[in-house]
Amino acid sequence: MINDVKRTLTMLEKSLDRLARQCFHDPKQYPDVFHEIEECINVIRSWLNKMEIFQSLQFIYVTLSTLIDELGRLISKLWEICKTNRGKKGVSKTQRDRQSFRIITSCRSMINSITRRLSNVKNDDSTISIALEIGMF
Repeated sequence: MINDVKRTLTMLEKSLDRLARQCFHDPKQYPDVFHEIEECINVIRSWLNKMEIFQSLQFIYVTLSTLIDELGRLISKLWEICKTNRGKKGVSKTQRDRQSFRIITSCRSMINSITRRLSNVKNDDSTISIALEIGMF
């Protein structure tokens, strides 16, 4: 489960990089939201690496759901800001808009995929998991 989320985060990061390269000529032009999204993905990934040992605990998934929700809001904000620049890669405006829309749609589907995986997690009721839950709080 955790590995699937990490894999999806990697695909999401690559899609967002593709969107940024498509919409802006220079990385210095990237909006602040783009850098916030990169930072959020890195925080989620490092947090998952640290907490992977506790993947049987329910609070991991609650916290991860909150982080993924924040990531989804940042991506929505990026979609509102991102408009393709004229003359970028020599394609028509409608084609650039379609490509951007496809990238954002794939990002949303990745976020939805992670959310579905998190909602399908079953609570582990083993004695070790219960003791760890009590110990964590």
